[in-house]
Amino acid sequence: MSNNNDEKGFVKTISDDLKSGNLWSSIKHDWEELKEYYLTSEKKADYKSMGRIRRGFKISWWLFKKLFYKLTSVRRLLFILGIALIVIGDNNNNNNNLDVFGGAILFLIILLELKDKLLAKEELDAGRKVQRTLMPAKAPNVEGWDIWFYYRSANEVSGDLIDYIKSAEGRTDIVLADISGKGLAAALLTSKLQSTFRALSDDYRSADKLIDKANKIFYRDSTPNTFASLFYIQLLENSGEVRYLNAGQIPPLHVTSSGVSQFERGDIAVGLSDKSVYNEKQIVMEKNDFLIIFSDGVTETSNSKGEFFGTERLINEVESFGNMSSNESGEKLIYKIEEFKGDAKVHDDLSLVIIKKL
Repeated sequence: MSNNNDEKGFVKTISDDLKSGNLWSSIKHDWEELKEYYLTSEKKADYKSMGRIRRGFKISWWLFKKLFYKLTSVRRLLFILGIALIVIGDNNNNNNNLDVFGGAILFLIILLELKDKLLAKEELDAGRKVQRTLMPAKAPNVEGWDIWFYYRSANEVSGDLIDYIKSAEGRTDIVLADISGKGLAAALLTSKLQSTFRALSDDYRSADKLIDKANKIFYRDSTPNTFASLFYIQLLENSGEVRYLNAGQIPPLHVTSSGVSQFERGDIAVGLSDKSVYNEKQIVMEKNDFLIIFSDGVTETSNSKGEFFGTERLINEVESFGNMSSNESGEKLIYKIEEFKGDAKVHDDLSLVIIKKL
């Protein structure tokens, strides 16, 4: 993996780092990520109840232990040897450079750990490129409808899915799904679910039969306690009729001239049971009506105070869509979500589909 800093030189790289202006915020962000990754919920609760001095010693010891046990067996032994040589060298008046050898061993461990991280990052980058290729580059063009897609991954790869399939009869099927869990495992199951939908769409015209078959396949092939919440929708060209099925997804919002209403809660999520029953429903959308379909990454976006964006804020924002296009309304909504989040860390994938009846 190449690094652009290699071409700038050591001094220029350090100079740019110092001029970036976000040194303290980056340190604070890295420190919070350390605690989030290494500490259990019990440890975090104990941490908050301690005094400042005791807290500093305790968390340093906890992090040291976590780091130590996550090393491979050989690197743990090298780590002990390096520390021992540094301590012996510092206490040796003859100064036989034992501490230098100890420091070199610790530096070797850092290089080995960095190598592992870069290799893993290369693989995740490759996975992200494949996933991006499989995802639609843009929303479908359906006569009588104005459609906008948006998705953002919290990590290198995503556990959310947005996809569409156009049929010869003028029908367009759109799915928004959220796989339980995060990371590579969720991303692999996302691809599995996407390929299942694409394989079945020509054979099943009704959403309930399609999701029923997809559920049996997903239940059979996925790991225990893994599931996918999804919203499946079918649009017809130049028709206001909308057929849909909700399987464990947050109910979408329907925006009309008279206000905003939320769909009813749906059926059980896909993958929890091979005996689940799914029910297709339908509504009729009028001119300038909006349908807002979203994953929990929208409502559960949090700011630095730990507050959620929430459904109430979302409803307040979509009420003002008016005569905007789906693209304009979507970009406005994403701007408001990002403004609310501020510098807080992204914790979940975010997926959003906005459909406007023309």
